[in-house]
Amino acid sequence: MDSSAFEIYKRTKIPKTSVYHVLESLQKRGVIESWKKNGVSYFSAESPKRLLSDLKEKEDLIQELLPTLSSLSSKIGQSDSVKMYEGEEGLKKVMRDSLIYCEQNNIKTMLTAATNIFSLKMPRFINQWVTEREGAGIFVKMLMPDTNRIPKDFETNKLRETRFLPSNFELPGIINIYGDRVDLFSIKDNKLNSVVIDSKTYSALLSSFFLLAWETSATK
Repeated sequence: MDSSAFEIYKRTKIPKTSVYHVLESLQKRGVIESWKKNGVSYFSAESPKRLLSDLKEKEDLIQELLPTLSSLSSKIGQSDSVKMYEGEEGLKKVMRDSLIYCEQNNIKTMLTAATNIFSLKMPRFINQWVTEREGAGIFVKMLMPDTNRIPKDFETNKLRETRFLPSNFELPGIINIYGDRVDLFSIKDNKLNSVVIDSKTYSALLSSFFLLAWETSATK
């Protein structure tokens, strides 16, 4: 049945502006067709068989494209990515995710350069995270600036070896390197920021610098 927008409005009681929006949307999707008569637009529904035929054509096209789409999706999954988080909850999420990542990828060594700034700011969480890391059997090679007092979280034990950078070396945050992932944590104006970099290239690059510093750093 052919109807104008005004006739549809009278029968459905849908606001006029909404009627026009709905009709325009349906027309774009090919569900209805329209034409003008005496300057008035009329609308009618497409034949159900026509709609089924159109859907079948779209299904066939999608089936043809699936292998290509799957290939692109796989490549995207392998590409580098960077994610950023703010605040204490963001930091907690990133650090918890690091343990999950290590477990899923059977990673047993983490390279860390750190100061005790986060241990002082979030002592309960850091202690809990260290306990969970040790429970997972993840060994840490840790670099930290040389100070007179070594925080307990930084002392060498069976699952952590700590070496020391020169005392004048400034390290305003934490760097964790494990597998193909790098986590960066910083604090500025009392604001915590966390960055997660998933990249085999950047992980290898930063690991090389870390191990160079490791070999030339002192032990206590």
